Amino acid sequence: MKRALSKTGVLKAQWYAADLKEYCERRELSILSTHDSVINFEVEGWPHLLIVVDQSLEKGPATIGLSSADFRAFSTMTGSFTAGSYEPGILTVHSKNREKTIAVNWRDGKSITFAAYFTAPPDQFKVSFAVDYYFHLLKIIDIPTASAVLLGQPGGEEYFRQQIKKHIPPLIKSLIKQKRQDFLKNCRNIIGMGRGLTPTGDDLIHCALIAYHYFSLDKNFIRQIDNDFSRLAANTNKYGRHMLEIGKKGLTPLPLKDYFETIAEGSPSPEALERLTAIGSGTGLDLAVAAIYFSAVYTKYERFDG
Repeated sequence: MKRALSKTGVLKAQWYAADLKEYCERRELSILSTHDSVINFEVEGWPHLLIVVDQSLEKGPATIGLSSADFRAFSTMTGSFTAGSYEPGILTVHSKNREKTIAVNWRDGKSITFAAYFTAPPDQFKVSFAVDYYFHLLKIIDIPTASAVLLGQPGGEEYFRQQIKKHIPPLIKSLIKQKRQDFLKNCRNIIGMGRGLTPTGDDLIHCALIAYHYFSLDKNFIRQIDNDFSRLAANTNKYGRHMLEIGKKGLTPLPLKDYFETIAEGSPSPEALERLTAIGSGTGLDLAVAAIYFSAVYTKYERFDG
């Protein structure tokens, strides 16, 4: 049943990403894109997007979650959207001449953190066990994106495969060894590369950064690359930049967060892999491959032949 809109309406979020609480100033916003279950906003001065989703989608950073009925009401308003604003606790959009206004009280929802971290580095034996399990599962899955080259499998366009094979292994090794210039150089060559809403190169770098956070490596390195990395991230499209910026902060959608937990705990499962690979047309597969490749390099997994 379609929810009727009054001249002024307030919706209550079911949940919101805890990372939104760091933004304490009022900002103007504009719509980047609308889809059946998600609306992407650009917010003045933010390096990443603000996202509103309905309850059917997986949860993630910089996101506000609505019930399906409330999302339909909100989406109806954004169809005639002319202006809007973000401020702590409230997201507001207006129709032409402010004839109608609808707001989302997002602080009423449940706060969910998407930060990737463990209190201590994971046990390498457990990680190696999970790598072995997922490696063999991924070997029997058709991977249509160029990231398949990291597993020694066919898939994707040859040019992109060559670039990934050339730049991703040294990028990951330089990240693990905290070699700033090498990491930035390889990022420069891979950011924005590939097909899809978020380019494959951006997805792979996002996953490498999340893995870095998960394996409890030195966070000072992230602070050292912060400004240079953000300048490079500005060279891709807005969706790719979103993935790069949240990755740098150690924030990632729940399926990848949960996937890394199964790796760190040595308790892999087909369900965790299935949830992750269901994201986007190729993004989930790219993330799954990159997570295993990083973990393999980190643990010096000898049978890995990517």
